[in-house]
Amino acid sequence: MSSYDDPASPDTRSWKRRLRDRVRDRLFRRARRMPLRQVAMWKLWQWLSASNPGAWWPVHPSSVIIHPERIKLGEGSRPGYSAACYIQANNGIEIGDRVGIAAGVSIISANHDPYNMREHIDAPPIKIGNFCWLGTRAVILPGVELGEHVVVGAGAVVTKSFPDRAVVAGVPAKVIYYLKEEPDGGAGESAGGIERAGEAGGPTAAGRAAQQESSGPPAEDEGSVEKGETGPPADDEDSGYVDGEER
Repeated sequence: MSSYDDPASPDTRSWKRRLRDRVRDRLFRRARRMPLRQVAMWKLWQWLSASNPGAWWPVHPSSVIIHPERIKLGEGSRPGYSAACYIQANNGIEIGDRVGIAAGVSIISANHDPYNMREHIDAPPIKIGNFCWLGTRAVILPGVELGEHVVVGAGAVVTKSFPDRAVVAGVPAKVIYYLKEEPDGGAGESAGGIERAGEAGGPTAAGRAAQQESSGPPAEDEGSVEKGETGPPADDEDSGYVDGEER
């Protein structure tokens, strides 16, 4: 974590960097690490086109935010930052910390009344937990609640709520498997979801190949039959054969 991210650390930025960051913060909050030219262009587009006027975080010019004042954002979350997103917060949206929202995602908190298209149907707010990931063109429908570390596959339509660490996909979205809890430390922690996905459905092909390389070819027992040979087992009192004939 840099000193810019940690308020308790001493500020080691140069005066030029501090000035640029201050200008970014005046244009958009949560615009850290964005090029100043990009921030200025997005803000200028917002002013000239009157699009997303209430959004106080950076929003891509091709994304649409409806009722941004009804959106509660956690640390590091910026809905609509990716291109072609549609965020409709008529009934409210609550987004946790560090939620990843890919391009083309739609989060729709209210449906139209089928008997009066000018009205919207009341529903509970959409709630998205910390560290979720919404894949490209995923759709989150009214009243949905997602726990922490939920992964929504690309193109999925989420019509109901899912608990923590669920990996969902499809139309309508269904659970594919569950991520295991993060390990406390040690080898394999950096692999993250790849290892967890393999463990949830058995070892992955890469994992089996690595195990085979590390262990080497299987050792043959002294009494094993050579490859290609067939025939009855050796004479034994417990076996069902004597001199090649069945008892």
